[in-house]
Amino acid sequence: SAELLAQAYEIAWANGLDQIAAEAATLRGFLLGLSLDDIDGGFDWLRHAEAAADRLEPQARREVDPLLASSRGHLLELVGRVPEAIVDFERALDAIEQTKGPDDPLLVFKLCDLGGALASSDPDAALALYQRALTIARATNGDEHPDVGLVLLEIGALHQQHRRPELALPYFEDAAASFEGAYGPMHQMVGDATFDLGVVNEELGDKVVAEAMFRRAGEIWAATLGPSHHRTALPLVSLAWLAYDAGD
Repeated sequence: SAELLAQAYEIAWANGLDQIAAEAATLRGFLLGLSLDDIDGGFDWLRHAEAAADRLEPQARREVDPLLASSRGHLLELVGRVPEAIVDFERALDAIEQTKGPDDPLLVFKLCDLGGALASSDPDAALALYQRALTIARATNGDEHPDVGLVLLEIGALHQQHRRPELALPYFEDAAASFEGAYGPMHQMVGDATFDLGVVNEELGDKVVAEAMFRRAGEIWAATLGPSHHRTALPLVSLAWLAYDAGD
């Protein structure tokens, strides 16, 4: 994918197709930084994207700004430059609101991006952003949609991060139900939410439910990712700790 995007950029740049060049360079930068662990290469390609975007007319520039800003924000967050990432996430959010309105579905993940960057320093602001994203996702797609499930996971994780497992629990339950409604019972995302349910129930002292959740998450991940996938080790470790605490 990265090489195809590089080819697309070179062709578009050479032929004055600046919007295509900007989008291809942005996607390549995002892919290099987040998927291929080449942060420097990612930033370099985002500079190519910025150069192409600078040649656009204002309307076309507004169309590429959200993708460019959010991609740069993710790379900045990845290297610990969170205040700068927040600025870019806010820029992406503002650009969509100005061009699409306050309830556009594209806002869902931009709100979550900003919420994630604020989760440690300002959990109340992060929660408000997540709740707004959840309202838009539900209004657009209904409850049984993966976008809804992903936002529910974010809210649950926020509560869990700040030691509020009793508040996290219903969000993880709803996320599991949302993913199961969208994908069926044997899907990786169902496994993700189920594992989170195991962790929260363990924190709340319900070891029986926690064990059941860990076992189910392990079964789902083994079936969907393969029995040797590294993620399948997580519920095994959790089950081992439960057994140790029980004296087994």
